[in-house]
Parts: sequence; C-alpha cells; structure tokens
Amino acid sequence: MPSAASTTGPETPPTPGGKRSPSRRAAIVVTSIAVALLVGGGGYIWATTASSAPARSAADRSVVDTVAVERSDLVVIKQVQGGLGYADPQDTTGRVAGTLTSAPDAGSVIERGKTLYSVDNAPVTLMYGDLPAWRAMSRGAKGPDVRQLQSNLRALGYTGVETSGTFGTGTEAAVKRWQQQRGLRVTGEVSLGQVEFAPAERRVSQVKVGHGGRIEPGATVLTTTSTRQQVRAKLDAKDRGAARKGAPATVTLPDGRRVNGKVAALTSRASGDDGGGGAGQGGTGSGGGSGGSDGSGGSDGLDVDITLPPRSAGSFSQAPVKVSLVGEKKEKVLNVPVTALLAVGSDGYGVRVVRNGGKTTVVPVSTGLFANGRVEISGKGVAEGTKVEVAAP
Repeated sequence: MPSAASTTGPETPPTPGGKRSPSRRAAIVVTSIAVALLVGGGGYIWATTASSAPARSAADRSVVDTVAVERSDLVVIKQVQGGLGYADPQDTTGRVAGTLTSAPDAGSVIERGKTLYSVDNAPVTLMYGDLPAWRAMSRGAKGPDVRQLQSNLRALGYTGVETSGTFGTGTEAAVKRWQQQRGLRVTGEVSLGQVEFAPAERRVSQVKVGHGGRIEPGATVLTTTSTRQQVRAKLDAKDRGAARKGAPATVTLPDGRRVNGKVAALTSRASGDDGGGGAGQGGTGSGGGSGGSDGSGGSDGLDVDITLPPRSAGSFSQAPVKVSLVGEKKEKVLNVPVTALLAVGSDGYGVRVVRNGGKTTVVPVSTGLFANGRVEISGKGVAEGTKVEVAAP
C-alpha cells in the first residue's frame, strides 16, 4: 500500500507544448497536499506539505535531483464536506381516519411491541417485518404478512401461535390476549391500522401532525429513520472517481475526533437535485439505491453514503462533518514524482533517464493515475529502479 495519497482527487498533468522541448527540460512542480494512509492501524495521519517552483531550464543543474522509478500502489484521497444523520428515512402514513391523540417526541426510539402513535386513543403498535401492513388479518387468512404477524407474536412472548403463515385458532387466541393487554377491542382480528411493520426499531425524526390533529388514510403522520447513523457527502461530476463502494472513509466530527467508516452506497445525482437526506432532516439514507455502485452514469454528481460503527458519533446526532474518501486505486504500478515529467512535443510526456556514467536520455512515457504528487507511467526504457531526474526539493 502507498504511504500517502492526494487529497484533491486526480491531479492535472502539466501542459506540453509552448516553448518547452526535450532540449530545454522543464519539470513541473505542483502544489500538493500529502495524506499518509496508515493501513495497519486503520486510520489516517495527516501531514500537510506544499511547494511550488518555476520550470527548470536545461542549464539549471543546481536544482536537479535523481530518484528511482518505483513500483507501488497509488491511491487518491478526496476531502469533502458531509452531513451526519440517520439512515433509511421513511414516512409512516395513516391507515384509518381519526384524531391523533398521542405521538412520541422527536428522537424517541420505538421498539417492537411499543406504541408508534395513537388514533382516537387506540395505539398503533410497531412490529418488525419487511412487508407493510396492507389488510386486516383474521382466522383463515394466509400469506407472508400472516407469518410476519405470527413471528412477532411469538417474539413478544405469546405461546401457541402457528408458524405456517395460516391464521389459525392458536394465532387468534394470541391476538385476543395481545389486544387485551394493549387496551384494544378484543376481537381476535388484527384490523388495518392496529399495527405498522418496519425492518427493526425506528427513531422518530419528525411528527407531521399536531396533537389533536386530523389523520387521513395515506397522509404522513411520522417520519422515522433507522437507529444507524451514517454520513452523506456529495461529489461533483469531475470527482466521481474519488469514491468506491466498500472503500474506507474517515469522518472528522465537530469535536475533532476521527471515525473510520465505509462507503455503503453511491447514488447518481442529476443536475439541480440536492440529493435528499442530509444533516438537516436527521436522515442521510441511501436515497433509494446505489445508482451504479461504481459511480458511473450520466448524472452531474454523486451522493456518497458512509456507514459508521454503532455509537461512534457519541452525542452528535445531526452535524456537519469532514469526510476523507479513498478513491481510485492502482496496485503495483510504475510511478515517479510528477516533477519528473517533461513536455515532449505538443501532446506528449517524457522523463530524463540517467544511464551509467551519468549520461542522460529523454524517454517518452504514457501517464496514468495522478496521486500524492506522483504519476503512473509506462513506456519503453523505464522499469522499476530506473534512475530519472526530478526537481530537487
């Protein structure tokens, strides 16, 4: 792995042509920010250095140094702003008409079997499952929603419940006991609106109906998120290569602490789209898909969702943060400092190779990835260990 990577994305190579030629060697020195990537510890050490100098002339031997061509990994690191929030924002809509008689406070976490909100003083209970509530369930009903209900009843401690996905007498008896304990009318039928299903516990981010307000079927009552915190960062189109799904990312919190996360999803963003989520809503969800996990596509930018370890953000729930993304990577490629590049002709590049005895020759090369003030090169006459001239520091 490399010891450092560029924090500004792929660098812009020097422009060949003009008054420069192989006989008038010109090394291009660019301002760069070096970031050391500490692989063994899983973190980053930041070391900022910057230098700039005019192009060298062939006669200016005092500023010439010699280095060996290396074969190593190159990695691009991009620093962007992000928003800390919670993943998977979803709206909870009313199933039946009525008056909102109770609702949780924003920030409350609702677990299985607990009240999500109340309509006409009747609680709507949260249960776990991927299939949303869509019908009443009573004896004789069959299907995955029935199996989902049965699994929740058993998890809540009710015995005698069938496991087949068929609403039998055992499920009916358990439902009656559950309704009695919840203060519902005891019927043995789970009517539409008595339960809401979600994949896991939910965190309430916003209550959309005021206390005593009217609830209508299909209208949003609550907005909730998962309890998993994550960060959403935004990349411009030119920086799309700076993020890879599954790649590590470092998040710097407002108090200066750094947390190691991972890129969970990449979502293409069209022009004018703010990407949704963000710190302001307490939800930085994945936005409905990856939009191409490699960041490809015809959109103008990319939303990057970064997962964090549980409770790693401490007391912060919503906040602006700084994000360092590990982007494009080339493994075991030949590379030299950018300052070794020379302009060759109107659209080419070369390096000045130092032969035995001090004789030098300009060798044309093709360039690849630019990272950490270094550039990937290939060409006849260059190999690992080949000595080339660069501008002295």
